[in-house]
Amino acid sequence: MSSLHCIVVFLALAVVSKPSIAESDQPHVILIFVDDMGWNDVHWHNPDIAMPNLMDLAADGVIFNQSYTHPTCTPSRAAMMKGLYPFKTGNQHQMVFNLHPSGVPLEFKLLPEKLKEVGYSTHMVGKWHLGFCKDEYQPTNRGFDSHYGLWTLGVGNYDKMNGVLSPSAGYDFLDNMGVVPKSDGYLAIPEEYEEKYAEIEDDRTRQFYFMFEQRDNKNQLSQL
Repeated sequence: MSSLHCIVVFLALAVVSKPSIAESDQPHVILIFVDDMGWNDVHWHNPDIAMPNLMDLAADGVIFNQSYTHPTCTPSRAAMMKGLYPFKTGNQHQMVFNLHPSGVPLEFKLLPEKLKEVGYSTHMVGKWHLGFCKDEYQPTNRGFDSHYGLWTLGVGNYDKMNGVLSPSAGYDFLDNMGVVPKSDGYLAIPEEYEEKYAEIEDDRTRQFYFMFEQRDNKNQLSQL
């Protein structure tokens, strides 16, 4: 039997799933979930936005031009992960803040748990934001085999500090249940790979350009 892969990417919450026991005719799955994207933030509604990779995906898929969504992160995630309107799980009231003793109620099975029932193994990268007041609410206890990312909201891309929308600020960047140590580095790029952008003086910009260009080149990235 072949090994299947399901990748769910929530920008600010991302999930990667990879089945190990599934039948060979089951598909690999990639789900991308984007926070706070407006109607005009995609090229197919606004030609001023350049996104060639997503346009390629859209051209081979289906573009939904009529839809409803929720205005904040937790309700949107709860609806997607459970397939129910948020008011049916009690997650309709804004978002889970740092000190809120809440999340998606444990009696509900989430998407990764359902995927595992049909042979997928599941992995998440990015923002969880569906409860973290107890171990039972955390992603690795709600169906994900692994999680690399953040539990809360409003986390800075560089310092990994939250608290933008919550009075209790703190460092939020985890590898499963362990905290990822802080680093003064930006992106771990071998020096020889930066030569193409040597004319760019700013280190972070040079490294970012390399990563941005190479994201679609899985063969080169696998060598890093």
